[in-house]
Amino acid sequence: MNEKIRSVIVLCLSLTLGLAACVDRSVPQAIEKVKIPVKTVEVKKTLSDDTVDYVGVISTDQVVKQSFKVQGRLLGLNVNEGDIVNVGDELAILEPLDLDFALDAAEAAVISARAQLTKAEDALNFAKNTVEDTKILYDQGAVSKQDYDMSVLNLDLSTSDYNSALEQYRQAKVGRDQKKNMRSESILYAPFAGQIVNVMVEEGEMVSPGYPVLAISNDQKIVYTGVSQRDVQRIQAGMFVEFCADDLIIKGVVRSVKNIPDQDTRTYQVAINIEKSDVPVGAVGDVKIVLGQKEGIRIPIQSVLSSSVDYVFLVEDGKAMKRIIELGTVDGTDVFVEGLNPGEQLVIEGMKNLKNLTDVQVTLE
Repeated sequence: MNEKIRSVIVLCLSLTLGLAACVDRSVPQAIEKVKIPVKTVEVKKTLSDDTVDYVGVISTDQVVKQSFKVQGRLLGLNVNEGDIVNVGDELAILEPLDLDFALDAAEAAVISARAQLTKAEDALNFAKNTVEDTKILYDQGAVSKQDYDMSVLNLDLSTSDYNSALEQYRQAKVGRDQKKNMRSESILYAPFAGQIVNVMVEEGEMVSPGYPVLAISNDQKIVYTGVSQRDVQRIQAGMFVEFCADDLIIKGVVRSVKNIPDQDTRTYQVAINIEKSDVPVGAVGDVKIVLGQKEGIRIPIQSVLSSSVDYVFLVEDGKAMKRIIELGTVDGTDVFVEGLNPGEQLVIEGMKNLKNLTDVQVTLE
């Protein structure tokens, strides 16, 4: 080998050994892998309500139109739309003048008929006594048979007059009672506690018998909702319901289920009795009908990630393990899923920074 080349090689080896000697042997030769912090919960099988959710509207259980049975001029209207009334409250009154005249005339007719009946009764008693006396005299030969027959004829006539007077008196009393009833019908009373929902007349108007004057609804409220063909077969009267409107949860029960769909919406109407509340008629809210209970695995919705499929991350042996799942029913902030097993550790925080097999560090609260 050329002496010059050998000198160069020796120089390079000397420099290499010198640099190696200068290396700080206290510095690690390999950098540790960074572990991503995550928070987990244990996957558990839970028992919860099996529910269906729909939208419902509050209505009234009963609306009754009130009307007078007699004709007259509306003298007073004591309520307005929206007023709350109690059973027996006076709602409206007709001008009673004509009814008073009719009642007075009926009372006079009763007095007259009673007087005629008293007169006919006196005549009947006189005729009865005359027949008895004439019979004694006839048996003694003091009067003729013609006189006796005449007394009997007068008794028959008096009996007929009495019966006629009695019937007229009875009819007069019936007429008076009808006029009294008509007089009492000049006032409309609330048939039950509730709310005035409509007023159809104004004071001073002539009102005909049977013409609606106002409408009143009872204070029992009811919720109506329409359900699908699939769910209507699962819903029965008596099932527990929660109705949520204006951030207020009102309890109720299913009252009835119609088995014939609405022609327009093709849904089946469900009527729900609810507890008393200040939520007004017409309010719209969420209806949750409890069909029963179901068992399953429920996890926080926030732990679910999506791409072309839905998946979550589990922690196994310090690594993040991607698991594809199948979503089920949403229950508040949770969702029922298929594809997980009880006892597994589900990542609920930090999962957006993970990839499959990423090293993780589970943190505590």
